[in-house]
Amino acid sequence: MPTSVRLSGGSKPTEGRVEVFHNGTWGTICDDMFDINDARVLCHTLGFSVADLKLTDGMYGTVLIRHNGVWGTVCDDGFDTNEARVICRMLGYPNQNALQLQGAKFGQGTGKIWMEDLGCGGGESSLFSCSFGGWGNHDCTHTEDAGVACGDSNR
Repeated sequence: MPTSVRLSGGSKPTEGRVEVFHNGTWGTICDDMFDINDARVLCHTLGFSVADLKLTDGMYGTVLIRHNGVWGTVCDDGFDTNEARVICRMLGYPNQNALQLQGAKFGQGTGKIWMEDLGCGGGESSLFSCSFGGWGNHDCTHTEDAGVACGDSNR
């Protein structure tokens, strides 16, 4: 019989204590030697995105994405509600009323601008299923950093 794994006790579906079901009982695992690689495998197993993506202030903020170990932003060219919904979904937040905010509404980022001209339909489970102009290919400045507000009531 296959072993089942789940996250328990987190404030959202994408976080929590790792538990395994074995011999009819749920139990926790020891975190000795548990590292980011183990977390990525676990997230993949549970069907969550393993891409590094976050908003600067939890459920809302400037969109930050990590590519090749470097954090950067997403340009707001072509960025609309569909992309906002996908980002909120990826982060485990409600996405029914996801709102996109353009023009660095939550402040300008620094460093790389990783993505521009995103083309999401809104139903994708990952931003990386959407088309875009290629990693680092853009004609934007940080005054065009995309922002997102997730949840059932937005700012």
